[in-house]
Amino acid sequence: MGRYFRALIGGLIGLGVVAGGFAYSPSTQAQWVATPLVESNAVGSAIGAVSTDVGMYVKYVGPKQTGTATVAVAAGGDITFSVNGGADTSLGCPTANGVIDVSDTACDTFAETIAVINKSTNWRAAYGAVLGTDSDDDRLITRTTVAASGPDGIALLKDTAVALNLTLDFTPNFGGAEASGRSIKFFMDPVPSTNLAKLNPNPYAGLRTWLPYYEETITSSGTVGNITVYGVTRNHTGVGTAAYSANETVRTIFATLGGATTARKVLDFTHFPLSTVPGERLLVRISSGTDLTAPIIGGFGLIQKQNN
Repeated sequence: MGRYFRALIGGLIGLGVVAGGFAYSPSTQAQWVATPLVESNAVGSAIGAVSTDVGMYVKYVGPKQTGTATVAVAAGGDITFSVNGGADTSLGCPTANGVIDVSDTACDTFAETIAVINKSTNWRAAYGAVLGTDSDDDRLITRTTVAASGPDGIALLKDTAVALNLTLDFTPNFGGAEASGRSIKFFMDPVPSTNLAKLNPNPYAGLRTWLPYYEETITSSGTVGNITVYGVTRNHTGVGTAAYSANETVRTIFATLGGATTARKVLDFTHFPLSTVPGERLLVRISSGTDLTAPIIGGFGLIQKQNN
């Protein structure tokens, strides 16, 4: 993908993509104006196997304990939260018993489950490569009990065989021990505060993401669905209280048919990349009506600070 990245850089510099907008010449014969990129960072995402995109991130933020704070995902997707070896009754659904039953209508979407977690004083959750309206009933991969109080928290992966979609997430990679390569760090409030349990209301505020290139090769026994590029805005309010809300807005930026099964599909926007508006998170999704296997999916772009 090196030649595409060079083309992207040349194209964006030529277009004069800067914090204030575009710089251009009205003459059709004029060369592009070479204006340097301002506070931009390369960002990319790739999926090389099923069930490796993240459904949600979870972290314990409650009082220091003598034991450990852990999370487990049972077969069927129910999530158990424990502190010092016992159920954490600060949360749960449909009752506060330390377990979120994702088959219950009160918590069978990612928005509902993440709200249950973020209303607790002990736990925080951030969205992975999902929309709030996505069902989470049996959509998470089984995970044995694991400590979730470290700085990275933990990542709970989506079950591709049930979700029937794979979604690229253009969130900055903060590293960490999690296999996903990303963590909850990016979503926590970076401002020094006595409240270390605070989610950043919108970590994408003032940031614009550019998508110049995407490609995929997947296998499905059914009809491959659309490639859809989403711009997702979430503003977290009332964190740690019963009034918590993510206030999600989803905008479809672009959609086209996915490639035929086993065929390579390329979307090359290097001459004029797709873009979010400041404050939106960029997700790219491919879906199918049946199985999705043997994926090779990738894309890259830039996240750029905006002054407006």
